Amino acid sequence: GSAGLGHTRLAIIDPEAAQPLENESGHMHLVVNGEFYGFDEIRDELSRRGHRLSTRSDSEIALHLYEDLGTACLDRLRGQFAFALWDGLARTLVVVRDRVGVKPLYYATLADGALLFASEPKALLQCPEVDRGLDLTSLDAYLEGVERELHRLRHAQGGSSGPTAAQRLAEVLLDMGDRCGEPDGRRIELS
Repeated sequence: GSAGLGHTRLAIIDPEAAQPLENESGHMHLVVNGEFYGFDEIRDELSRRGHRLSTRSDSEIALHLYEDLGTACLDRLRGQFAFALWDGLARTLVVVRDRVGVKPLYYATLADGALLFASEPKALLQCPEVDRGLDLTSLDAYLEGVERELHRLRHAQGGSSGPTAAQRLAEVLLDMGDRCGEPDGRRIELS
């Protein structure tokens, strides 16, 4: 397959650094939302190793670290960021979000297998093929994870009785579904 990367952003460190960024040979391309901490030290290291950095942007360090380390570059990156890197030689797309998830990363897969991603849902919704329906299976999995974590916290604090926050939220969503209609009949099941 092929890849297309687009980007709109507020540039703080280097307003002239247009994205997508590309490596020296032009086979890797990168788009970034966010910032990398301690990037000056990594920039200096990359320069000493022979990389030609074409901008003053902190974003460019991810591109060159990936060239040297592959996905192990993630061990070196600190900050709040989401990025996508296309490696044209390997025909590989790497899409990453910071460990804490400060910078959001939304994605959608289309019927033809295409992957779309963005830092805001409204960008994905510009594509008419993106399903706008509520994915109850994913919501159920998310609520189960919330439920497990709340149960763990309650148990650690000596326990609590009554419905959990996840159960209350599920009831609200089910009530909304009842009022709005559920054409496919799927329901959230909680134990």
